[in-house]
Amino acid sequence: MTYWTNEGKHSGLYRLLWDKLVPAQGPSKAFHGEILRCASRLYYDLYNNGLGNLDTLYGMWKMVYRYRDEFTHLGIKPSEVEKIDHIMRYWMDEFHGETGLAPTYEELVYMGLDTLMEKLIDAITVYAGMVQKQTEIEYGYVQ
Repeated sequence: MTYWTNEGKHSGLYRLLWDKLVPAQGPSKAFHGEILRCASRLYYDLYNNGLGNLDTLYGMWKMVYRYRDEFTHLGIKPSEVEKIDHIMRYWMDEFHGETGLAPTYEELVYMGLDTLMEKLIDAITVYAGMVQKQTEIEYGYVQ
């Protein structure tokens, strides 16, 4: 079960948050929406393009990684986030190295990036849902 096939662990919440927080174009105005948007773009690029656009999306990964303490207690371990970071940095080093060749999708799967990205989306979805609920309670517009 993956978010790629709309069968992820929290797919319903993910879709609700995506529709509420992420604009059709550009960054989200809500911090938790922006983390969701950035992680989702990386996830999409992994499944759609084997991270072929990571050189342009790497800044998004750095933003997600920088705020990892916000969501690492929600289903993904800090060591798993560190492994994703290691793979992302490895990818960038190989892409910009002497060979100019990035790991293939199969190599990324072998390294476990697909499973780790599922866990990352799970954790960020739960985090964004919690922040959104708290925001709605504080501002008095819970439905």
